[in-house]
Amino acid sequence: MCLPETRVALLDTIEIWALQSDSTKSLMWLHGVAGCGKSSIAHSLAQKFQRGGYLAATFFCSRFDQSRAKPMNIIPTLAWQLAKIHQGFRQAVVSYLMQDDISTAIQLQFDNLLKAPLSKMTEQPVNKGFVIVIDALDEC
Repeated sequence: MCLPETRVALLDTIEIWALQSDSTKSLMWLHGVAGCGKSSIAHSLAQKFQRGGYLAATFFCSRFDQSRAKPMNIIPTLAWQLAKIHQGFRQAVVSYLMQDDISTAIQLQFDNLLKAPLSKMTEQPVNKGFVIVIDALDEC
């Protein structure tokens, strides 16, 4: 977490980006040298988005925690979190799982557990946008 009254401008800029409706800018990649505070920013944003009601899912990678150090855990975790909050997404994931097992190939996981179900969400209105926060991918 960022200390109070620090990184305010950056946190506000990212929040404004997250709330915009311009779908051409649906991904933000925060990068910097090791130790510059990216994880603190990610945790602060996740908390801020949670309070605002638009945090959909998070994954905080960590080389020190085996459950968060394996890339193959990221997509199923995000899919599970999204399925908890959106019925249409949940139905699409359950439908897929009834037909097939979860692949260990990350591209297939992405296609079948995130991309396809998210595309079906357009069939059901979503009241507001949502944000997924992933931190420290380099630690997986």
